[in-house]
Amino acid sequence: MLRCNYLNDTIPSAASTFHVGTRVTFSSLMNYEMAEYSANTYSIKYVLQGTEHYVLNRQKFSVSRGNYLLVNRQQAVDAVVRSTKKVLGFCIHLEEELLQESFAQLQFSETALLDHPFEKPAIPQFENLLYRDEENALGCYLQQTVRIFKTDSASIAIEPTAFYLELSQHLLATQNNLPKTAQRLDLVKNSTKQELLRRLQTAKELLDAQQMEDVNINLLAQKCALSGSHLFRSFKKVYGVSPYQYLLQQKLKKAACLLQKKEETITDAALLCGFTDLPSFS
Repeated sequence: MLRCNYLNDTIPSAASTFHVGTRVTFSSLMNYEMAEYSANTYSIKYVLQGTEHYVLNRQKFSVSRGNYLLVNRQQAVDAVVRSTKKVLGFCIHLEEELLQESFAQLQFSETALLDHPFEKPAIPQFENLLYRDEENALGCYLQQTVRIFKTDSASIAIEPTAFYLELSQHLLATQNNLPKTAQRLDLVKNSTKQELLRRLQTAKELLDAQQMEDVNINLLAQKCALSGSHLFRSFKKVYGVSPYQYLLQQKLKKAACLLQKKEETITDAALLCGFTDLPSFS
């Protein structure tokens, strides 16, 4: 479950320059203004209802329902909302390191990714353009996110690491100026493929042993000498599911076996299999 920050008119504006990590903020605004603020992250401004107004590089952008705007890291932004009805939206912040890992998947070959798993290429500046959420894969992913957003708890029913990695990959794919030279897994030479499969098998064995109650992609990737983004993408390509989904499947299988033996209650079986509580199991 991905917990979102919450912003409304009663919350004071932040400092002109602020440091945030990778996160999602859900906003519900009617009368709001913030002048010349910048963040140490890249961000996606996605509007669900009403219109948000921005100024970037002296250019005005009115972001209405179903549209999103890309903002570069440390780029000064003016933001204004003036409405008689609530304006709803998401601001998704992505740290540079996360995008660098995803960018490496586009820029480097499989051999280079294996030889230099932690090399981080520079991210070119994004074009500050308005997009419709129906015109590309990133927009479709944002639409899917809205459908699983729970307003009452300000949360998204998705595993956080999977969400941010998939989102960053879709974001980079929208930028036509980014080089795409990475090779497909089925086109690389056999020795490279075998080495990648060996490292993925190590990840699978760690998950099978359930050495981690929850999947920390970066920690798991380090144990396999891969970057987090490379592990996530390749694991899903080879095994058909993300590392998080794979571990969840193993936990559910183990719980099913315990319940079939009728030796444990549903709650006890859930706790024994690594679920934090009964709701997360059901």
